[in-house]
Amino acid sequence: MPVVSQYEMPLKPGLRFPPFQPECLLILRRLAIWLMLPWLSLALPAGADTGASVGDMFVAIKNGDAGAVEQLLRQGVDPNVQDEQGYTALMMAARAGSPEVARQLLAHGARVYLRNLYGETAVMLAAYHGHNPVIELLLAQGAALGANSRGWNPLIYAAYAGHADTVRLLLAYGVPVDGQTDAGLSALMLAAKQGCMECVSLLLRMGADPGLRSKNGQTALEMALSAGNTDIGELLEQAMKMRKQNRAIE
Repeated sequence: MPVVSQYEMPLKPGLRFPPFQPECLLILRRLAIWLMLPWLSLALPAGADTGASVGDMFVAIKNGDAGAVEQLLRQGVDPNVQDEQGYTALMMAARAGSPEVARQLLAHGARVYLRNLYGETAVMLAAYHGHNPVIELLLAQGAALGANSRGWNPLIYAAYAGHADTVRLLLAYGVPVDGQTDAGLSALMLAAKQGCMECVSLLLRMGADPGLRSKNGQTALEMALSAGNTDIGELLEQAMKMRKQNRAIE
């Protein structure tokens, strides 16, 4: 009598295997992937495409996760890819104030001169948010201190946002104290309007001209008073009187 394997034996009448459910297959696939992930990560070469995106990079930068940023860069995410508004990973790091992440991006080829749709560079965004360590890092990598398409330079951004320490830093790097935007606005005017007394005092000490006028014909004094910043208005009025006296002596 031939030997019959148990797998070849016919089923008893009425005995049926239960149908294999799709949910079971999905669970098994996920389990297999989970078990294989450590081996797959070891097998992937540096720069391999794993589906990582620029969006993932921006989220990691926003969260200050330098480890995740490094991993995404190693997976091949291009640090110079721009989103729909023209922002790059380096710009996002400048906004977030993370010199560590900015340094990582620069080491992987991030370009300091790229601009978003508003003509802003990473150093302008760092100035607006008052992140001096990032500014110094970018300048060391050759970032320019020029203006955007509307004539706003990093000093004007910093003064508008009320970052006196950043104003001091940028003046030390030689940004013109009386630079004006296309609308004729200067750092002094915007600091006066925004109510940053420390910025106004610093700019005046560094030679800012309180007599400059915007395209609308307003001076920093008039902007300060229209915004209700009377203490700044008094300081500017004194500065204008002293300037007139000095000119008379000359």
